[in-house]
Amino acid sequence: MPPRILIVDANARMRRTIRQVVEDSTDLQVCGEGTDGQDAVRQAEKLQPDLVILDLTMPKMNGLQVARAIKQLLPKVRLVLFSLEENQLVGNAAKAVGGMMVVLSPNHRYLSTDSLRYVAFAAEESAGPAHPDDRM
Repeated sequence: MPPRILIVDANARMRRTIRQVVEDSTDLQVCGEGTDGQDAVRQAEKLQPDLVILDLTMPKMNGLQVARAIKQLLPKVRLVLFSLEENQLVGNAAKAVGGMMVVLSPNHRYLSTDSLRYVAFAAEESAGPAHPDDRM
């Protein structure tokens, strides 16, 4: 069964874009979407995804709070976080809550099926977090 992916972003256009990237692959599957932080936690608990792609800036709970809550519910889930900022603090904070990759929101086109496969599959084979991009 392909890894199941939950997409969480307040912006419907961004969710559609990410969904298209995932659906371009035959070995990845979107299992659901969330629109804000609280919805993300509810959907993760209900759907039990393998991978959650979420924005760091969301209503009701920010992405770091969401990541922390989801990791408590689903310790083995993998996380990809979107950020408007590229800086060491964002990368460190994302790593601290279990994020495996940080993608700059304006550069979402760099989120490819290959990078998602890496996070979804390589993480299964290693004990520690996978970091396909050392800039995180």
